[in-house]
Amino acid sequence: MVKTEDLVRRGYFPKELIPAFSTETLADALPEIMGCDLKTIINKKKYSSSKCCLYSIPKVKHARRLLSIPNPLHQIILCQTLEDNWPKLEAFFLKSKLSLSTPKIAKGSNRRAVNPASTLKQLPEERVLRSTSSRILLHADVSTGIPQ
Repeated sequence: MVKTEDLVRRGYFPKELIPAFSTETLADALPEIMGCDLKTIINKKKYSSSKCCLYSIPKVKHARRLLSIPNPLHQIILCQTLEDNWPKLEAFFLKSKLSLSTPKIAKGSNRRAVNPASTLKQLPEERVLRSTSSRILLHADVSTGIPQ
């Protein structure tokens, strides 16, 4: 089962962010934060929405990649919602026979709390194995919403 603390400690910041940035202190403060009525706080007009903090990192050549870091209050509520609904979410994920990126809870002291079932290195080989009996390959990047 996924835990809010793990998601905040090892899943809040983008993995590309340099290690100098950490959410250890935020995760350590979770018992105190969770003692507050977060739903009441979020329902106040002042905190009902927020914008992500944008952080740009170099990619290849002169290209840049834009990372988004959400507001901690909203991220904690999201993590709590994921924890509360994890059994239903996991049952839904397991229905797919096609997905190569089904989320799996990381064991031990892994850098991330949740990882995809297949690593990036495994994807090309798995695509070849799965495509031998097919005429068409659909590749979709859900982060952009545009089929490729």
